[in-house]
Amino acid sequence: MCYAPACSPSCPTPRLLIVNNPTCKNFLEAGFSAGNCTTFANTMRYFFLKYINNRYFYTGLAFIIWMAFFDSDNFREQMRLSNKIDRLDQQKHFYRTEIQKNKSSLNALKYDTTQLEKYAREKYFMKKDNEDIYVVIRKEKK
Repeated sequence: MCYAPACSPSCPTPRLLIVNNPTCKNFLEAGFSAGNCTTFANTMRYFFLKYINNRYFYTGLAFIIWMAFFDSDNFREQMRLSNKIDRLDQQKHFYRTEIQKNKSSLNALKYDTTQLEKYAREKYFMKKDNEDIYVVIRKEKK
């Protein structure tokens, strides 16, 4: 590790002391030593120079920005398509259950005469010869 906790007479508070090893030499050669103690600002400068201030970082950042906002398959488009797929799956489930209900009621109408008579009376207001039908329509409350 490049840093070791220490407190020297030149530092009023405990800070990190740079240990003399090959990775720290790059830091020292860059001119960021503050006596024996390093500060947070110097550490951040070192991090910026080593990792952020290079062409690979900027190339990667440009790629991420391009894919996130400008590409035809950007994040917003992916979210829209994902929501659409979810809605279509819900509709698919709904229609499959409706198909099953309709198949069961169709089978009941085909093979059960009492069900067929009940369906004809309720839907088409059919009646026997000696019956009268009165349709009562209730008004909805507002």
